[in-house]
Amino acid sequence: MIGKNTYQPSVRIANWFEDLQLEESNVKDFLLKKENGQLLMQKRPIVNENILKRVDLTVVNDGLIHFGDIIQLTCPGEEVSKIIGRSRQCSTLAAHCSLDLMCQNAKLTEPCTVTGSHDLTPNVRTSFIVTSCDGTPTGQPLRYIQPFYLKTMDGSGGNLFLESDKFDFMKCAYQTRHQEVRLVSNPSYLTEWRIVYFNPLLRMEYEFMPVSANIQVIVNHVYTNQNLCVEDGATLIRTAFSMEYEISVHTYLNSHKAEEHNNHWILVTAPPGKEIIMPPHLTDDMPFQEASEETSEELTMEKNDCVCEKDN
Repeated sequence: MIGKNTYQPSVRIANWFEDLQLEESNVKDFLLKKENGQLLMQKRPIVNENILKRVDLTVVNDGLIHFGDIIQLTCPGEEVSKIIGRSRQCSTLAAHCSLDLMCQNAKLTEPCTVTGSHDLTPNVRTSFIVTSCDGTPTGQPLRYIQPFYLKTMDGSGGNLFLESDKFDFMKCAYQTRHQEVRLVSNPSYLTEWRIVYFNPLLRMEYEFMPVSANIQVIVNHVYTNQNLCVEDGATLIRTAFSMEYEISVHTYLNSHKAEEHNNHWILVTAPPGKEIIMPPHLTDDMPFQEASEETSEELTMEKNDCVCEKDN
């Protein structure tokens, strides 16, 4: 009875000597890569310690985005897909370069592209710093239609700037052929971005107003006047981390001349450490105040007195 694996390198039939040589060469390649530290199991710890290192986002107590803040750019795809019926999930803007460069330099290095990652954990490749390009000091609020840079983290992030340029047949997105988005080491007019208000009917009223954190906005490229975009689920790109969405610069408009879900972004920050309570006499025009321990005790005593009066 003939077995399933009849013809093996141990069986002297046909090109048995060639099979033995191929098997020996594979073992030699494995041992050579192991000595040089080129195996994937050896590269993974380097990536985890540097590129996937956890990053603490900036805590904003006033609810605004400031220059120098560490943020994430997240596109809320899950909520929109239920309405439209598309399978695109929630993703965040992430840097990506070849695995060999990341392991060799222990940081993000050019040439470096960006993708839409499903991993929403803030780390080096998914966190960016809001950097001024017009001399605005660090700590000042970012305002609508004010140009700024999006820079990666120092050190392992490689200090790279988000850039885009006009469409070209030799320089464009891989699948959709839209404007390419990449990370470069030197800032220029191609690395300038601005935040546009989400509602197109109120954009003129919100010009030069401070940008709020954790709300939906439009990220616009200053030079080309096109919006940062996450392509649909059909345009997946295989990376060293997982299958991720393609990122481009292209404006998708619906029948009402409003941006579609591909251009919706959220500037994600860390929640404030202290609880923010609005007193009963506070109007909408007044700013929020942080609740102190005395204020919280007074509110608790007032609630207990009200409960006692109702019982009586």
